[in-house]
Amino acid sequence: MSNKRQKLAKVIAISLKILSEQSMVLLTNEFATREQIERYCRQHGIQPQVMMEANSLSAVIEIVRHTQLTTLLPSNIANNRDELVAIALAPSLLQRTAVLQY
Repeated sequence: MSNKRQKLAKVIAISLKILSEQSMVLLTNEFATREQIERYCRQHGIQPQVMMEANSLSAVIEIVRHTQLTTLLPSNIANNRDELVAIALAPSLLQRTAVLQY
């Protein structure tokens, strides 16, 4: 996800190579989304350039809105904000599924 002023805002999908070159802000490790990102990166042999971490989704969004940093978040978050752009990953992240176990 990037803000609309960044060069990446014009592309539909990015490769792993381009992803690994991005300066990023990510949620802290206490979030399931961050765990999923870490697993994805390990599986594909890339190491994101994490410049900042935040323990709040709204903080990550504001940082992306006002800086040149990008982030990895579910696409529906960007789709609900006019100033942000969702950019697909190729290959894409796994989808999370919730289940009830008893």
